[in-house]
Formats: sequence, C-alpha cells, structure tokens
Amino acid sequence: FPSHDKLMKTNAPGRTKQYIIDGTELLIPKHLFEKYEGAGVIKDSDDNTSYGYKVVWIQEIIDGEGVIRALKFATIQDNDLKIGKELVKGFDFEEGSLLLMDRGFLDGTWITHLKEERKIDVCMPLKKNSEITQFAVAQAVAENNWVPHPTREDQKIYEIRKSELDWKLCQSFNSGVVVNFRKKNGEEENIVFVDTRKGISGKNILATYDQRAAYRDWQ
Repeated sequence: FPSHDKLMKTNAPGRTKQYIIDGTELLIPKHLFEKYEGAGVIKDSDDNTSYGYKVVWIQEIIDGEGVIRALKFATIQDNDLKIGKELVKGFDFEEGSLLLMDRGFLDGTWITHLKEERKIDVCMPLKKNSEITQFAVAQAVAENNWVPHPTREDQKIYEIRKSELDWKLCQSFNSGVVVNFRKKNGEEENIVFVDTRKGISGKNILATYDQRAAYRDWQ
C-alpha cells in the first residue's frame, strides 16, 4: 500500500525508524485442517503434530507503540528466516533504519546484505554456539571486567570490543555486549547481543533490544 506508507512517513512525527521483525505459529484444530486453505502440518522432535500457519510481521516503533507495518502468512512448516527474508525484501525501509530480530533470523550473508546494500542496521542476540559468543564469553571471564546490568538486579554485563566481533560468517557487527546471569535452577548463563552500528554502548544495545520484548505480543 504505497499511498498508506507515504502518509505514515509524512504524518507520524514520533517515528523512530526502528523496526521489529518477529514470527509465531497460528495453530488450528486437526479436525478443521481441511477447511483452512494453505494450512500446513509439522511434527516436532517428540513426534507431536501441529496444524496451521506461520506468520511473520514487521512492526515500527512509533510514539512509544509498536505499529504493524507488514506481515506474511505461510504454512506452519516454513521457517521464520525464509519468510522474514521475503517480507524484508519487499518492505521499503529508509536508509539508516534499525531492525531488531531474534537469533532465529541469524544469517550472516543476509545481515551483511542488509548493512552494506540496503543500509539497514541490525540489533540481535546470538546463538550460544556461535564463534562470537564463545570468544566473547571467554574474554569476559578472562578479563573479569564486569559492570552491573543497567536495569536488572543480580545481572552483569561486559562490553565487547570491535576486535572481539571478528566472525567469518558476518563482518558487519560493530558493537556488542555479554549479559551474565543465573537461571532459576542456579545454572550460569551468558547471552551475547550484537549491533551493526558503530560505537553503541552495551547499555544502549540492551535498551534498544528490550523494545522487542515490550512489543512482542502484537495479537
């Protein structure tokens, strides 16, 4: 809807050019499956069967609210990354926009394309087994230069230097932070958040990404 998009850009002074991409499953009962055109079927690792759709959406943060700007439906067996790539490809992001995404959308080649070709920055957490995560956590433990988490008690953070973000699968990450905390069972956990923008503090990365959690439940 080009005309609607133009009106949005012109008449929403609270626009941040910050966007959230996310996805979820929309389940339907098995006995109604045949009545829903385009629905799919999937089995999980425990051999449980689910019926329905996968939906991925893009929200823009405007005037302190998450506003749905685009969404795409697919069969439930399609993964979020595949659908997300298609959705982002057809969305008219402005240069300098920031896209918040979870680790399920991690694709180094795609993120490099967004940064270099479309001038879209990305802020996201990384998978535990990624090279950056393992190296950054090892550096944080070795240096022991932790500071308190800016908003969460009993958590601490470590600022990641650009030199610690060298990853052969994606050279576009420029800022990062390790968050260390203990889970309810007492086990220690580390999460690495990265950002393709330069010179962004760990505190600002976390404040930025927290917006994704705030607007997660769009339904």
